[in-house]
Amino acid sequence: MLLPLLLLLHGCNTTTLDTASAQRELGEVAFSQLGLSAEVLPGVVRSSDEESATVRMRLNAGVGRLILRTNERAQGTLLFQLYNVHPEARAKITQVQRLTTASTLENECPFNALSVDCVENPPNALCRTATGSRPEGQNTTMDLRVSLSPCRETIIEIEPPEELADDPVSFAVIGSLESEDMLPSIVEAEQNAGRAHDFYVLLGNALEDAERANISDLESLTVELDEIFVALPGQEELADDQGLAFERRFGAFDYGWTLKNTEFVIFYSAPAQLSTRGLSNLDSQLTALESEDSRWRENNDYTLPAGDVRALPLLAFTHTPPFDPRGLRGDGFISRKQAAMVMSLLAEFQVDTLFAGRLTTNETEDGTPRLRAVSSQEPRFGRAQAMYLTVELTREQVAGSRRVNNRYITIREHLVP
Repeated sequence: MLLPLLLLLHGCNTTTLDTASAQRELGEVAFSQLGLSAEVLPGVVRSSDEESATVRMRLNAGVGRLILRTNERAQGTLLFQLYNVHPEARAKITQVQRLTTASTLENECPFNALSVDCVENPPNALCRTATGSRPEGQNTTMDLRVSLSPCRETIIEIEPPEELADDPVSFAVIGSLESEDMLPSIVEAEQNAGRAHDFYVLLGNALEDAERANISDLESLTVELDEIFVALPGQEELADDQGLAFERRFGAFDYGWTLKNTEFVIFYSAPAQLSTRGLSNLDSQLTALESEDSRWRENNDYTLPAGDVRALPLLAFTHTPPFDPRGLRGDGFISRKQAAMVMSLLAEFQVDTLFAGRLTTNETEDGTPRLRAVSSQEPRFGRAQAMYLTVELTREQVAGSRRVNNRYITIREHLVP
């Protein structure tokens, strides 16, 4: 099965270091005196203060899951200061489980503690211990206060409510930029056109140069713009520390998520290759999304049309295209064998579209797979060719759309202002 491939392409120097061969535990924090640990998936802990019982976290893609574990000493209230949170997202406790002694921060907990399925039993008091609020004038931040119950594992989903699950999904995809300062003009152009997006994807090389200070500036800029940004590293974002500064601010490089019954996966390829663990991570993420798709089909009594292996659309993002669309130009993966393995894996799970980065050319090629090369930076011959994409997935067919599983996808090109 061949895979449609959309490429947002931009140029950069080749880097051979594989900086994502091991995923660091960036989304975890523990407070020993308070008797608790917390984890955000997918996301990153930006700061924490045990004295004030406060944790500041960034959600990688606007939605996610918080897992809070407490021992017998836990009491009081914990404040999560979340940012890069989808404007329509709400906080909802879905599960409260009893913990075993081994998982409660080395403290004894009774084995008769109650476990509650909060989806089935929402009035239960344990399911009503989290309260989320939005600071005035801020669309993408949330203050979440959780009353601590001892000896529990509490799972909190941060996502739009179920009644919005079939709403259209809209996002913009941005290739390389001459500098991060070009980003506001793109966002402003979309806002002036009346196009509200669930998120913006940065496919890497969004910096003026490979300096750590520019990575910090990029993070500050994305917060100030008050939109959801999904950011991938390119060679420039690796800077001089193999991507550590970028990872601490924007989170892990390999993850998947679901938004409004549409699935997405990101995988790391800035060095023009995947490590053995990177390939395994991609397989694991795709398998988890396949399981979620299977549960959705079962819950909705959905029968797959002939030729489909999934109901929900699945889209992928990475920096380097596995294959160079112009052949042996050297801008795809270092190993064509590994490139074929990645494409085969994506095809096996019926990924509809892969958005990738790295090159500087603009080109469109019909056929299978579909190829579209779009650069968001100014080419040598003028900015007229600098582009970005907007993508919308709807339940109903519209002009210029094509079917993708149980939805229709429309992709449009726009000139960078």
